[in-house]
Amino acid sequence: MEREAPTNKQSSAPSGMVVSGDPLGSRILELLLRNCGYQAKSLPLASLNEPGALGEDVRLLVLTPTQTLSTKRRKALLASLKEQMQRDRELVVMELITLPDERREEQEEEQELPTHKVLWPCRIDELERRIEAALLSVAR
Repeated sequence: MEREAPTNKQSSAPSGMVVSGDPLGSRILELLLRNCGYQAKSLPLASLNEPGALGEDVRLLVLTPTQTLSTKRRKALLASLKEQMQRDRELVVMELITLPDERREEQEEEQELPTHKVLWPCRIDELERRIEAALLSVAR
């Protein structure tokens, strides 16, 4: 049974959210996001390029880190998704990225990452904050 978004969520809460990337990580993140009141589902990366795979109600795609996807293939996937975003509807793509410990400390000291990239792992409340900020940035 799908949980309704809590009433304290901002009105920008997506009616649909897809998590894709590492299969186990995506499933775990899906369950965490559902527990936070989002309507989330996980999909395999391979299905993202299929027409209609995301569904009409999806406003946010969260890409989890995966060891099986080369940098070149990841960039091609992102380019394809950006093209789809412009053509079809306003779809927000958020990347969860990992950095070595020393780069992470450096990055956190310097500044935050761009809106649609989030250092992973992070606390679920931080991820929620970044999701809401990303959705609000395209709603304007």
